[in-house]
Amino acid sequence: MLVFLLQLCICLIVTVLLILKPLFSGLMLSEYSVEIMPLAYVLIAVSAVVVHFALNAMQRSRSLYKSILVNQWLHIIILTVLGVLNLSTPVSGMMTVVLYVYASLYAVVTVSYFYQYCQSILTIRDAKRLYGYIGAGAIAGGIAGGYLTNSLIEIINKSGLLFLSAGFLLITCLIYYYINKLDSEDLDLDFSRQPKKLIGPNAFALLKNKHVLNVAMLMGFGVLVSRLVDYQFSYLALKHVATSNDLASFFGFWFSTINVIGLVIQLFVVHLLVDRYGITKSMMSMPILLLSGLLALIFFPILFFGILIKLFDGGLKQSLYKTSTELVIMPLKPNLRRRAKIFIDVVIDSIATGFAGFLIYYFGNILGLTLVNISFLTILTCSIWIYFIFRSSQSYQTVLLKQLKVDAVNNTTPQPTNLEYINEYVNTRRGQGQSVKSSLKELIQHEDHSIRILALREYSRRYPDGDRAMVFNMVHSDHSPLKEEAFRLILGWCKTPKSIEDLYTETQVSNQPYLLSALADSLHYKAQIKKFKVHDKISLTHHTLLDQYRGQSKVLSKSMSQLFNAAILTRHESFYSYILAELQANLSPPDQRSALDAISLGADPYFFDSLQIEQIHHSNLEAFYKCLATFPTRLLSLLKGLIDQPKQLLQYLPACSYVDNQKSLNFLFALLNHKNTRVRRKSLYIINYLKKNFDYLNYNHSKSITQLSREITFLKKLMASQYLYANKTGDEQRLATIRRGLKREINSSLIRVFIHIGLITERDDINIIYSAIKSKRRDSGLDVLDSILPFKLRRRVIPVIEAVVTNACAIDDLRRLNIKLMNEKKLLRFVKTLKDDKLKRALVFNLATRTRLTDQLDTEPV
Repeated sequence: MLVFLLQLCICLIVTVLLILKPLFSGLMLSEYSVEIMPLAYVLIAVSAVVVHFALNAMQRSRSLYKSILVNQWLHIIILTVLGVLNLSTPVSGMMTVVLYVYASLYAVVTVSYFYQYCQSILTIRDAKRLYGYIGAGAIAGGIAGGYLTNSLIEIINKSGLLFLSAGFLLITCLIYYYINKLDSEDLDLDFSRQPKKLIGPNAFALLKNKHVLNVAMLMGFGVLVSRLVDYQFSYLALKHVATSNDLASFFGFWFSTINVIGLVIQLFVVHLLVDRYGITKSMMSMPILLLSGLLALIFFPILFFGILIKLFDGGLKQSLYKTSTELVIMPLKPNLRRRAKIFIDVVIDSIATGFAGFLIYYFGNILGLTLVNISFLTILTCSIWIYFIFRSSQSYQTVLLKQLKVDAVNNTTPQPTNLEYINEYVNTRRGQGQSVKSSLKELIQHEDHSIRILALREYSRRYPDGDRAMVFNMVHSDHSPLKEEAFRLILGWCKTPKSIEDLYTETQVSNQPYLLSALADSLHYKAQIKKFKVHDKISLTHHTLLDQYRGQSKVLSKSMSQLFNAAILTRHESFYSYILAELQANLSPPDQRSALDAISLGADPYFFDSLQIEQIHHSNLEAFYKCLATFPTRLLSLLKGLIDQPKQLLQYLPACSYVDNQKSLNFLFALLNHKNTRVRRKSLYIINYLKKNFDYLNYNHSKSITQLSREITFLKKLMASQYLYANKTGDEQRLATIRRGLKREINSSLIRVFIHIGLITERDDINIIYSAIKSKRRDSGLDVLDSILPFKLRRRVIPVIEAVVTNACAIDDLRRLNIKLMNEKKLLRFVKTLKDDKLKRALVFNLATRTRLTDQLDTEPV
């Protein structure tokens, strides 16, 4: 009902426009010839700004609904008065120019109000779907208006046409009134929105927004090209048509014929092109066709090619181009969009019209250039127009995503990193007259140990012979990383084996492991290790620690961790037995963690075969997987050996999350075809994790689209199952368990769908889009998804996603998505593929008790 009312309303508005435009154009051209058009264009520009000031002042205290009605009644009164005056005194002289300007102002203001209203009640996806029908109503009005002018002007004369126009506008007032009385809860209309303070500094400040600027330039150059084409068409028409009535009839016929072509395009082409090729390519069609027509007009300046370029201009402007330009501004926030819309439609449109008049006058009258030269000017303008179409398409995507990102994150200032904090601190103190050295010494005493470490490192780099006593004091810190950093700096001051031996002797036994770890990290050759007797020192420190600190588990745990590091870094194989003992015993998780960290640090293949998940404490699983990941080749070989053992494969597979290796990633992609459902899903989640952390790998896998299609099919089956159990009666407790389980499975499947979409589109913001779709920003998220997916995927994927997030699971929704309900045998076969064991048991029990398929359940493979 709403769409029909909108169609009828815009149809009548455009019908009036197509009565007034040929009527007043014919009067003006008969009176002054085509030379008057530059002046008329300039007057349109000036008058539009003045009228807009007046309308803006009038609207400040009125809602959008009242503003629309005031505008409509104002035109009804003006047209009625003009009709009465024309009965007694035919219009002549400058009054014809005034009427031509009035017709142009009517178009920009009234049509702008209508589309502003439409944008306030439609989402981008709704607009893509409905603007084709609404635009068809506008074009139908253009056809009716043109043919009415052509057929009735000899019967009812100009006054009759003016009275008819006033009657049509009266009907539009009744339509707006009826819409306002409809149930607002059903329509979700908002008539309270109103533009304010659009002219002046605040209005032009809108152009600071990049997307508004691009759209304004796009629309401005589009209007400029249209006016230049209109001038060329009028110029050629005037050379072949003589009288005022003949011109009105000629313009009326061709304007209507052009609109017939536009209607055909609107009904059969617009939706397909916008849906398949997007907004940008749809807008591009008009300037490209105009360029071809203008090139032909240069070589053959005849009426046929004048009509041809007018066909391209009029046929596409009110159909494909109009729909695309109305869509391109919709991602802006409602308040900004309303202000930008009326500013662009009235001010920018009028300025472009005035500038077109100036160009025509300057090139035609002052320079004396011919119609061919005007065509060259139009071609240049078209080229600039195309450039801003590309610019607007880029900013369109940016604005869509910005809405989601702004809503998805807190509007808090991000915390600076430690390095940024240190730089800011030092620079601030320098501005206050404090030296860098003093500032760094202050930061070394900071309460945050990570900042202390960075400050100490920078201090030692700048002042290698600085305050050594301060560094020596650091070795007594309780913070292990700070103690390690202090020993690294102290070792830098030791130049001979004797000095290191003395340092080792003077260091407390509890601190010796830190010294040995730092020493092992700085040595790279076996000769150096032997020269400094590192292995002997490790063994001696180990025995001394066990003797002096037996029973003090906290001290022993930290010290042993450092000894493990030193032993593996220096390949002290005789010490490996102690590391293996801690690795294989999970009685002390911290010591096992120390062994895993040491193996990860040293990456000695000796330990790989000893890394068995059965011996790992559950709190150390992450460290275990990171340890496995330090041996990517051996890990991949292990996983390939477990390919037919899904249970064990799933245990070791998470280690791939830490491997930034293309071979490992390709293996995960291969697992997406594994016969086991859990393996496929786990692989997909790991691929998604890798994409977030190692984006330099190649994720453009050729089978991702196939995998997405499979997941959509799986999701549809879940929706069919959900429908069956939503309407089933019986054991309510068990049915409630099944419904909750199916809901969990649907949510998990939806996440996997988005992971596949991220892999296909190679975008890093899919998680933001997913969060938006699952929240109140659903429409914005679906709009973004609609703009980034290829056409074929978009048609198949988005309706399913929308049905899931809106809980549309009625039988009509399933039919619309082409989802077939399963019989109980197929349902049982599908149940076996589910991951949720609790849900699977509940479903199997429910089906088995009803269908007596228990034997089949036992014999069929899972």
